[in-house]
Amino acid sequence: MDSRVIFSKQQIRSSMESLLREKPLEKIQLTEVCHRAGINRSTFYRYYDSLNDWCEQIRRAYLDGNEVIVGVCADRSLAGRIAFFADFLGKNLRLFTVLLSDSERFRFMESLFSDLVSQLSERARHFIYSGLMTICAERARGEGEEPAEDFTQNAAALISKLLY
Repeated sequence: MDSRVIFSKQQIRSSMESLLREKPLEKIQLTEVCHRAGINRSTFYRYYDSLNDWCEQIRRAYLDGNEVIVGVCADRSLAGRIAFFADFLGKNLRLFTVLLSDSERFRFMESLFSDLVSQLSERARHFIYSGLMTICAERARGEGEEPAEDFTQNAAALISKLLY
């Protein structure tokens, strides 16, 4: 891919991520995205049909690439995966929650934790994933008080009790 295309798409994504930290998707206007990205509208339309098209392409990239995202998690222990997910969510919270439906978030979590919790029922796995997403999202918003290391160890200990 041409380096100018890569640069433009990175600028658009960075602009969208920045705007999504400030306001909901439905309040974002294309002119704001282009202004922050330092591009004109025609450049945006060269790659995307609309803001919704951009969202759909990013959503598909998350889902298609979640194996890759999860693959970069070096520490495969339960605590390591929780720390990885908390860090990932901290950097991508708005995109993750805005762009992915509940079932897609569940699929993402399955790719990260399934080998550890495969013996549990789908309902139990959903319970664990929902709780982790909620707690990690709270931490990403700055609402968590305990240090990150304590959080991951406590979450891993709690999930381990459910598993064994």
